[in-house]
Amino acid sequence: MTSPKRKRRTKAQIEADKSKEVATKRMTKISAKKNLVDVLYSAPEPEIDMLMTRIDSARIAVDKSKNVWSKNYWQIVLNKLLRQGNRG
Repeated sequence: MTSPKRKRRTKAQIEADKSKEVATKRMTKISAKKNLVDVLYSAPEPEIDMLMTRIDSARIAVDKSKNVWSKNYWQIVLNKLLRQGNRG
């Protein structure tokens, strides 16, 4: 009994497989960067400084807030900035 012929892959298929491997490696590296500090240090300097300044200001505003409405408002702002930093 003869074995079935093995299909030869074209150059396009080989390149597609290589690009899938590269994309998988990139996604693995990105998913490993869950720490906010890692993400922030990978961003350009001016963006880091601006974001860190905004986060610090929002934290100060949360601490200085006196009524419930303002505490909730600044907490939402702080959470949004922290999420933005984690996206990096």
